[in-house]
Amino acid sequence: MASELSKIDSYIEQALYYARSSSAEKDYLVRRYPLEELVRGALRSQARPLILGGVAVHMETLDYTVYTDAKWMNFMLGQVLGNSAKYGAKNLRIWAEESREYTLLHLADDGIGVGRQDIGRIFEKGFTGENGRVYGKSTGMGLYLCKKLADKLGLGISAYSGEKGGLRISFVFPKGSLTEM
Repeated sequence: MASELSKIDSYIEQALYYARSSSAEKDYLVRRYPLEELVRGALRSQARPLILGGVAVHMETLDYTVYTDAKWMNFMLGQVLGNSAKYGAKNLRIWAEESREYTLLHLADDGIGVGRQDIGRIFEKGFTGENGRVYGKSTGMGLYLCKKLADKLGLGISAYSGEKGGLRISFVFPKGSLTEM
């Protein structure tokens, strides 16, 4: 019962974020945040599906600060974390790296991944792909919303899937100041 309620709650959350996404700029507060704090917050919000899915989380270096909106970032990270649990991951590695121009946050799992023919479309509205149809749990909205919200916040988002499964989603946080947004 709790699992079903959690799924319903997740779909309602997606619908609400979708409704607000067209005017997201009226609802965000971009500030400087410790990356580890953002990741831990999203992990807390997705603890139930990760635990029920038996996903072991391995966090590495996250000692960076980024400019973003905490609420919208929590939603985006939550979508990625929820997908790891939903699509059979048993291990999830989270790490960050930095260059002069940006900070990259990577979330890589060992789940079923995305087929080579589908990877270029996973951020399209309503696209579920072959694996989404097989598992029958995909709405095609989660990663679409992540891309849409990332664009509004001036962030980048990309995906990579290996031939033998697994999926890595990377968020790109440009360096700069609030005055540049």
